[in-house]
Amino acid sequence: MSAASTSEYLKSPKNVAGFREIRGAVLASLGRTEPRSILVIPVSEHDDAAAVAAGTAASLAAPGYDVVLIDAQFTRPSAHHAFAKAQGPGLAEALTDGVDSEQLSIQPVTPGLGLLAAGANENLSTDLLASLAFERLLDDLKHSGKWVVVVADSPASEGGAPTVAPLTDATVLVGTHGKSKSADAIAARNSLRDAGATVLGIVMTGDR
Repeated sequence: MSAASTSEYLKSPKNVAGFREIRGAVLASLGRTEPRSILVIPVSEHDDAAAVAAGTAASLAAPGYDVVLIDAQFTRPSAHHAFAKAQGPGLAEALTDGVDSEQLSIQPVTPGLGLLAAGANENLSTDLLASLAFERLLDDLKHSGKWVVVVADSPASEGGAPTVAPLTDATVLVGTHGKSKSADAIAARNSLRDAGATVLGIVMTGDR
């Protein structure tokens, strides 16, 4: 999805209402008082989890929560396109250099919402997502009062979804009407649960 089409997707009244529903489900499951982390991942590489993560993050920021969207899609970074921002420096550089949450290259998007992009292509090693530095970064952001929405690659890819999922408070899968296979969604859910993740459910995009 291009930057222009993603922007239209995020602003569509139908999708805005859908993101509010996701926000409501997240808050009902995780509570409202303490900052939490949510992982959004595609069932397969053909599903656009980045747009759903962007919309969810923006919806959380709308009523006043302080939110950071983190792009951990190291095999195909795309969250920066949603807001026409730079791909780097970002998460990869932060994990490589060991910076703390106050030194992160978070790009402002809207009031209450910032983006920590994936980082420069040459620095995108999925091994970084398995590091203690990533776990500490998530904890630091939450302890500083920020809700965190992370988008990562599908469990079937070479990305770090099974590694990242247990570090977050909840996981949301993203599929596409008419394209995603039930067997793939079930396999993704089971692999995440086997890894210790809490799976809230699946969001379907596209026309029915």
